[in-house]
Amino acid sequence: MEESIKSLKTHSLKEMLEKIKMKYEGIKKYYFKAVDSSKQIKSLKDTVIVTITQKFKEEFQNRTKKEILELVNNFEIEGIDLKKIVKVAYEMYKSDKSLVPERKISSQQKRAVKNLIKSSMIVISEYGIFLGVAKNKITLKKRGKITRIFPKSRIKRIIVNSKGVSFSSNFVHMCVKEKISLEFVDYLITLMQ
Repeated sequence: MEESIKSLKTHSLKEMLEKIKMKYEGIKKYYFKAVDSSKQIKSLKDTVIVTITQKFKEEFQNRTKKEILELVNNFEIEGIDLKKIVKVAYEMYKSDKSLVPERKISSQQKRAVKNLIKSSMIVISEYGIFLGVAKNKITLKKRGKITRIFPKSRIKRIIVNSKGVSFSSNFVHMCVKEKISLEFVDYLITLMQ
C-alpha cells in the first residue's frame, strides 16, 4: 500500500486527488479522534494542502487553469478549498515563470509575486536547496547561488517537503530566536500515500 512520492507524482491529477482524499479522510477519521492537539491536526491538513498545491503547480505545465478548475469543480475534499489551492498554485507557477527575463510581466502578475513574497510561509520542495542567513535575511541557495531572499520579520513558518535540503547553524539559531516554525513533512506525505 505504501508507494513512493515519485510514483504518486506520476499518477494522473484525478487519481492523485482521489488517493489523497481517501488517505486524508481515513487518517482524519481515526487519527484526529486520538489526537488532542489542534497544532498536529493543522500540520497534517497543511501537508495535504502543500502536496496538492505542488501537484497543481506541476500540472500547469501541461494544462490550463480552466481545465484544472473544471476537474476541481467535480471533486471535493472535506475542509480543503481546492479552488483556492488552484489559484495559489497558479500564482506560484506564474511567479516562477516571471523570473525569466525575456517575458513581459503584467501589473497583475507583479502584484501576485509581491503578495507571494509578503507571505509568511516558505515551502521548500526542491532537492539541493540550502537555507542560510545573510544580513538578517533568510537566503535560499541552489548550487551555491542565491535564488531567493526573504526578510526574516515576515516569515513565521518554513515547511521542508523534500530530501536533500540543508541549512546553516546560524539559520537554525535565527529560527529559534525569531520563533520561526521549521517543519519537515516528508513523513506525513508517506502517510498520505
